[in-house]
Amino acid sequence: MTEVNIVLGEKLFEFPSLMKWEQKATGWFRSTGIKQSEMICIDTAGRICTCGRDFIRADKEGTYPIAVYDTVPKRIMDMPVIVDPSLPEGTVEFRYL
Repeated sequence: MTEVNIVLGEKLFEFPSLMKWEQKATGWFRSTGIKQSEMICIDTAGRICTCGRDFIRADKEGTYPIAVYDTVPKRIMDMPVIVDPSLPEGTVEFRYL
């Protein structure tokens, strides 16, 4: 399996359950003013969720909430860099403060 590192921007919102995703996804995505293609959904197992099948799997496996993050560099370039000694050397973590 290939490992990919993704820089996450601001956490926009999260889906606490499959039912909330079914009921609220369209409105919550639109309310951000950001294109859905410029966001990423990640479950608590660290898997990217891109379609209904992924959200259903998260429900079955108990990996909610699913967090939704901004991914566009121009919106996250001004984010502060946090140096965390517990991270592997050469790794930085971006946090929205």
